Amino acid sequence: MRILVVVALCLAIVLSGCATKKADKDDDPSGTSTATGTSTKTGTGPGGGNGTSAVNRAPTASMNANNTGTAPINVTFALNGTDADGDAITWSLDFGDNGTAANGTSLPANVTHLYAAAGLYNATFAVSDGKNTTTVTLALNITGGSSFDQFVASGTPDLACPQCSVAGANTGAGFRNGINELDSWFVEIPAGAVGQPFTLDSESTDPDMVFRTSCASSGTAIGDSFVAAGPESGVVPEGALCVLAWNPEDVMAKITLTIG
Repeated sequence: MRILVVVALCLAIVLSGCATKKADKDDDPSGTSTATGTSTKTGTGPGGGNGTSAVNRAPTASMNANNTGTAPINVTFALNGTDADGDAITWSLDFGDNGTAANGTSLPANVTHLYAAAGLYNATFAVSDGKNTTTVTLALNITGGSSFDQFVASGTPDLACPQCSVAGANTGAGFRNGINELDSWFVEIPAGAVGQPFTLDSESTDPDMVFRTSCASSGTAIGDSFVAAGPESGVVPEGALCVLAWNPEDVMAKITLTIG
């Protein structure tokens, strides 16, 4: 009998101790708790179609161009980009030569830029949807020197030419309409002149000119006419094969066109 009492007493003590230890463990303020899991919000666009916010997707951007050449050279950049969320996009193109950057709001687009001097340039194209911006960079290696030899041609505006046989010839070609073009001088420029600097000077005080696609009667003007006061200068544009020059004040004065 005494042995059973002792065993029962010991069992009661053990159970009481276990309960106390469990309670102490549950109530211990020094313990740590770590929660892990994932939370996903979905939607069909900004704000989400189900009342939750969608994660904005950055726009895409791509750029292609001929990245080698000899200065001066016109480089045409083919730009493209889209936004999967349908957001309106804006873009900019930094040519890397301290020139004025190009900007726009629609893609695809083609942008032509003149690199006048040799050097290594990094052209950077950036597309933004107002929230995220994607950029791509293209390295350009523009070498020095030019295979183009300087071209110099001189003449007087009243020289005979195939198109100047009658008064008013070529008045429908988009320039000097209604003016007797017998006072104009045509000169065919050589291949490789595109991108080269040019000057137009005269014994008169104010020579004028326009580039054309050819010296034939079907030739059309390229860009704006150079009709500022005094000598003219600039860069030969793409597609130019002929120059129509004239002296509005003195038709007999000698004109000199220099390219390169």
